[in-house]
Amino acid sequence: MSLATELVAGGLAGAVGIMATQPMDTIRIRLQSTSHALGRAPYAGIIDCCRSVLKTEGLRGLWKGYASPTFTVGGMNAILFLTYEATSRFLRDPSKKEDSLQSGSPEKTVFLAGCVAGSGSALINGPTELVKVLAQTNLKNKGTLSAPGSVQQRCSVLQGVFYVLTRGRWFNGSFWG
Repeated sequence: MSLATELVAGGLAGAVGIMATQPMDTIRIRLQSTSHALGRAPYAGIIDCCRSVLKTEGLRGLWKGYASPTFTVGGMNAILFLTYEATSRFLRDPSKKEDSLQSGSPEKTVFLAGCVAGSGSALINGPTELVKVLAQTNLKNKGTLSAPGSVQQRCSVLQGVFYVLTRGRWFNGSFWG
């Protein structure tokens, strides 16, 4: 399979997966958020949360924050798979010396390649999840870009990314808001 085919297939599969799981993810984030932070009484459970979202924000409210991970899933998968494959090849390369883990167990190679690949994809996933959670917990926005409180009304996308990444220290702003 060609690299382009793998990237497109990974991106589409990731987008479909996000679309299928986004409503439950939104409910999970709302249930995990403190009622004080959301400015409302606590939810009684999953059904209460779902009813509340549908009543106040409509069906679109369940897919809040969908755009952020969907638009970055292709890049994240590309980094994940390319890094994993490159690391695996390096660790298994017969032209390398014995210390390249060639003589080691395949489990060790898979583990190390997975660690390296996961670390690389976390650089995209951390900020993406932050943007998604901010959208999911914004109860004033009905799920449209032009609604009150939306990111688009506050600043441009590039300004928003810049503000998030430069908040305090880069690592702190990207991963903990």
